[in-house]
Amino acid sequence: MTTRILITGKNGQLGFELAQAFLTTSNLSTLEVVALDRSELDLTRPDQIRSVVGALKPNLIINAAAYTAVDAAESDAVLAMQVNGIAPGIFAEEANRCGAAIIHFSTDYVFAGDGAVPYTEMDAVAPDNVYGKTKLAGELAVSVIAKRYLILRAAWLYSNRRHNFLRTMLRLARERDSLNVVNDQLGSPTWVRDIANATRQLLNISKDAIELNVPSGIYHVSATGVTSWHGFAAAIMAGTTDEHRRINGVGIITTAQYNAPAKRPAYSVLSNEKLATAGVAMRDWQSQLRDCLAERATMNESAGLEPLATPHATFALPQAAIQLFVPTFEIDECLAEIRECLEKGWTGLGYKTVAFEDAWKTYAQLPHAHFLNSATVGLHLAVEVLKRKYGWSDGDEIITTPLTFVSDSHTILYAKMHPVFADVDDALCLDPIDVAKKITAKTRAVMFVGMGGNAGQYQAVLALCRARGLAMILDAAHMAGTKIVAPDGQLRQAGFDADVTVFSYQAVKNLPTADAGMICFHDAADDELARKLTWLGINKDTYARTAAQGNYKWKYDVEYVGYKYHGNSIMAAIALVQLKYLDGDNQRRREIAAHYRAGFVAHSAIRTIPLAQDCESATHLFQIRVDNRDQVMETLNKDNIFPGVHYRDNTEYAMFAYGHGTCPNAHRASDEIISLPLHLRLSDSDIDRVVSAVVRVVVNTVGL
Repeated sequence: MTTRILITGKNGQLGFELAQAFLTTSNLSTLEVVALDRSELDLTRPDQIRSVVGALKPNLIINAAAYTAVDAAESDAVLAMQVNGIAPGIFAEEANRCGAAIIHFSTDYVFAGDGAVPYTEMDAVAPDNVYGKTKLAGELAVSVIAKRYLILRAAWLYSNRRHNFLRTMLRLARERDSLNVVNDQLGSPTWVRDIANATRQLLNISKDAIELNVPSGIYHVSATGVTSWHGFAAAIMAGTTDEHRRINGVGIITTAQYNAPAKRPAYSVLSNEKLATAGVAMRDWQSQLRDCLAERATMNESAGLEPLATPHATFALPQAAIQLFVPTFEIDECLAEIRECLEKGWTGLGYKTVAFEDAWKTYAQLPHAHFLNSATVGLHLAVEVLKRKYGWSDGDEIITTPLTFVSDSHTILYAKMHPVFADVDDALCLDPIDVAKKITAKTRAVMFVGMGGNAGQYQAVLALCRARGLAMILDAAHMAGTKIVAPDGQLRQAGFDADVTVFSYQAVKNLPTADAGMICFHDAADDELARKLTWLGINKDTYARTAAQGNYKWKYDVEYVGYKYHGNSIMAAIALVQLKYLDGDNQRRREIAAHYRAGFVAHSAIRTIPLAQDCESATHLFQIRVDNRDQVMETLNKDNIFPGVHYRDNTEYAMFAYGHGTCPNAHRASDEIISLPLHLRLSDSDIDRVVSAVVRVVVNTVGL
């Protein structure tokens, strides 16, 4: 039976030493050490962590990976939190799932540094910088979630490998004529070799299990003794000789003079008494430094940056899952906007919803915009308002596409009208030729869906509507940021020429919230009616009444039987932030689509969807058409790639079976289309992996 240890951060100084310690000190032939670096296990990707741990099923997880750039963390708090705070909790969850213990390394920076005696594990934590706060978050996650765990706090780490204070001092001594180091920060420099050895002593490893020798909890593992960074630097210079060194002495500066972006603790000495009670003694920092420098004297001049060479694993590491959609939020900015709502005490209709309506009108250059709780209710309102405006009758017809989410057809039925399905073109949008064929004396409007952000032949369908006296309802759920050439030759947001346009801000859309939508009427009277219907038919919404002056602002009338369709300020707060990044995000989506197209251009069995020439698509989807679609998707799933299908032909549903056979192009496309992964977290290597997998499976399937 194999006993397996998973070590993260193998090419960091600590991960390197830990892997060496377990690879070289164990006499068990059944012990397998799997050490992974960032390219093999990305701690910012929870799905990859779960996939790797689930496949390896280790007996012990040692998380030595961390975001350690203390100053950079001040301006990169989200990434630091992902690596230092969130990932450890996921490791703890997965450790529980496979019955493993977990060892997680933390830092002296969880303390404020205002003490004068060594900190114990029981002392209060109060980190003063982002790095320390994210490391503390990781500690809390592991201690709360994990069933068997050790949290090992270390301080002032150094080694002869990778990037650290010791190597930096020796390099600067060659490069500079003078060198000043702070002398008012006190701690205990610790060689990672001693930490690795102490970690090994805390474990009992047998041929079929790994047990902790001590109770779960926090332990300090740092050298004994105290010095300053200046004292440490001086000791490094005194303990080494270098004929190329330009300086031998080290000057003194204060922390204030150094003026680093992140605040450091003035005193962060850790007490090792708890560790010593467990039978593990740490050496003084001077002895550790002496042995580290003795090792350095035997190393080659270029040694120290080479990656760890580990034995090849007896299994293939699983590739990280590539999902169809993964929303990306500007987290700190979103939280700041939401905080304003909570502080003001206004989370519902009004306030941020008004602000976002104004922002969207400015961005889209549309005259009216009303924020809603979803795009689906927006489409219902579009039909309902136009029906009342023009006096349409129950049972009148609206032409729409069968290749869309079923909510489109439902919204027509909500208004007691009848959806008629017209076929699609190669762009998977309504074909104006078939639309013309489906027009009858009862036709009142066309609901055009901009599939994936593509405009297709929208202008031709719009011209047909105008010529035949039909209203144009544009379902722009995929079109936030799609630009169409206007009559003046300028690119404008899609919807400027429709009777009504509806946008979606659902979580995976290009402008994500949790769920929300916007309805944009061309006429002011339509917008006014929609606002009343949205708020239960009341002619004054709560925010308007609150903002109004006078003694009778509480009085309102109920003019219609309405709905509760309005959006809220929490969703609008998120939308206000995400709108600022919409154009840049869409540009990245177009780059991903171009990458896909380039990968498939030589393969005739993989057919991409053409884009309208007068359209700059928001590129919500990237779709291909292949034969044996279901077989292709099943094989991709086995490769941990999870595409989607947009959409199933609505006439295949029982309630719309009356339209079956009337739209052969849509039916054929529905059996062939695959939506490939498309989101902002895709790397170029992810895209290459998807392309290679699709080409491989399609070529093998069709025999080309």
